[in-house]
Amino acid sequence: MSVCVQCAFRYSSRSAGTAALARPSFSKAFILPQFHRRLISSSSSTPVKTPSAARPGSDPSAAKPKIVSSVPAGTVLKGLHYNKRLTEPVALADDEYPEWLWKVLEDRRPRLSSATQMTSEDSADLYSKSKGRRKAAQKRIAAREAAGVADISTPADHMTEDMPFETFEESQEAIKAAKRASRERRRADIKERNFLGKLG
Repeated sequence: MSVCVQCAFRYSSRSAGTAALARPSFSKAFILPQFHRRLISSSSSTPVKTPSAARPGSDPSAAKPKIVSSVPAGTVLKGLHYNKRLTEPVALADDEYPEWLWKVLEDRRPRLSSATQMTSEDSADLYSKSKGRRKAAQKRIAAREAAGVADISTPADHMTEDMPFETFEESQEAIKAAKRASRERRRADIKERNFLGKLG
């Protein structure tokens, strides 16, 4: 027995329609009271928060100091002592350590990549083998920083403005200046790496 395709399609659409009519329909009178009940129960269940100033026994001046160290006080620091016969050191509280101890690992050297107050000559002399040239470069950098930011010149390869393109000569000169500054910066980086490699 063969069934026509159109007849089969009509039969399936009719059966789907009757199934949709058989579903229970919810009225507004049934949905709205439940919605209001939900709102009322959720609003009544949330506790009322009192401000910190009104709470009894809360003193803002008696706040705990911020813990800077990674281990609590009294922890035995195993493996830190270079002499095995001596006892292992014990961690102290943060307020018992001197203030300068927390700043020991800060890098005070001006970085070559982002410090625009250093010229290529200063950055090259800062990591020179000669102690006198290193001190002279540090003095020049400190004097320029103390003078203010107004007289700091941005290197040609770090400028964000467009290069001049009105004449061919101006554009070529700007490109040469940027290449020259980039080359000097790379040379200073090489000197720095060589200097630090000899220390370690």
